[in-house]
Amino acid sequence: MKTYKYAIYLLFIPLLLLFISACEDEKDAPNFKIVKTTIDGDPAKLEGQIEVSTSDFEFTVSNDWCNVTKEGNILKLEAGANYDFHNRTVEVIITSGDTQYRVPVTQTGILFEFAGDKIVQYNFGLKGGDRTTQLLTNINYEVVIPEECKDWIEVEKLENSSQKILVKESKERREGKVIFKYLEKTIEIKISQFDYLGYKELLGPAKMTYTNSKEERVTTDIEIVEREENKTFTIKGTFESGIPREIPLQFLDDDNHKGELRFIPAILDPNFEDPENDPKIKSLVCLIYAFQYTSSGVLSDNRAHGAVSKTTSYFYPARYTTVGDGNLFTFYHSSEGFADSYFLKRVTQGIKIAGNRKDGGFGGVYGKEYDVISHIEIFKE
Repeated sequence: MKTYKYAIYLLFIPLLLLFISACEDEKDAPNFKIVKTTIDGDPAKLEGQIEVSTSDFEFTVSNDWCNVTKEGNILKLEAGANYDFHNRTVEVIITSGDTQYRVPVTQTGILFEFAGDKIVQYNFGLKGGDRTTQLLTNINYEVVIPEECKDWIEVEKLENSSQKILVKESKERREGKVIFKYLEKTIEIKISQFDYLGYKELLGPAKMTYTNSKEERVTTDIEIVEREENKTFTIKGTFESGIPREIPLQFLDDDNHKGELRFIPAILDPNFEDPENDPKIKSLVCLIYAFQYTSSGVLSDNRAHGAVSKTTSYFYPARYTTVGDGNLFTFYHSSEGFADSYFLKRVTQGIKIAGNRKDGGFGGVYGKEYDVISHIEIFKE
């Protein structure tokens, strides 16, 4: 019986020692825990604090963009503006004894950009008008209109970070801007008001949209290059054939035609040959072509082509309009630049790059059509 009692005592002693050890550990780090974390991670400025149950702890920070200071059992957090579009996160590592807590702290990035395509310029006619634009943002931004523009530009804030830009009527060309600002970050829209583009303003890159021979709508990059100052341009681009072309374009600026563009018949290459497709071809020409309608309005099967030798008689004209972020020239179907025949009415449709079977491009005996470019629009930013 004594042996059995001694065995019970021996089992009890380790349990007692374990209880004493646990009490000593609790005395070293009494109830160490995170009581509360309060963080305002605004993009402009981060502020916050972490409350710990005791002041007996140490801490480190995983990145130096966040400043952390200790005041008793409180850790105070501060950071400047986060100008990045992405959120950023830092860890505050708090240690007492063998216990450690890792507290993630996140500051939101600035979301401040256009919703959709980036806009750098709005164009208005002299009559004025309005445009609506929308920003994708998570902050309260400021709208700034320069003092010299306040008498003719207004901005009306709408819902969902949208705003309406209003421009008053004018009798002359003018330029201004609207600025959306948040801290040091700005978004600027140039405001231009005019009745048409001048010769020099048209030079440079642009986009052409047209319909090809397969009735497909195509958009391609072009370059508008000076040909004869204030009179003609050269359009450089690649169209349906995949062969780079240089096509002349006329510019009119007088009392009746303010900044009008016109395609005109022209000889592109007086020595052009294509023995594989048509051995009779002797030159390459740009032709204006038109649909022919009977007096009763029925479309004829034949199409008329403007003779290269009569550039003053045949042309394909454009109308100019301002659009949201650029300038649009729409070449319209008209009989203005195409003489009617004895019983057919002719309406221009576009241009063709074709072979000519006569020397020098004169006359109207045309062979293979290499590029069909109809229903043309030219967009210039």
